[in-house]
Amino acid sequence: MFTGINKCLDVINDGINSKNVELRTCGNYPGQYWTFKNNKLTNNFTGTDKCIDVIDGKKLELRDCNNILGQKWFI
Repeated sequence: MFTGINKCLDVINDGINSKNVELRTCGNYPGQYWTFKNNKLTNNFTGTDKCIDVIDGKKLELRDCNNILGQKWFI
């Protein structure tokens, strides 16, 4: 489903582990700033040791960075 052009991938700040991500209205939030380096996506909010990972082939989650396929991204 198309959600519109003003949506950004954002870290859900749950105050505990902040591992979940979802599309939210874009704004000036550190959870919406991403870095692409060495085929990995990290976030300014959670730091460079947490990477976007694909879970069960369909869900995105932030997990400890490792050399696994679910964390490799290509442009």
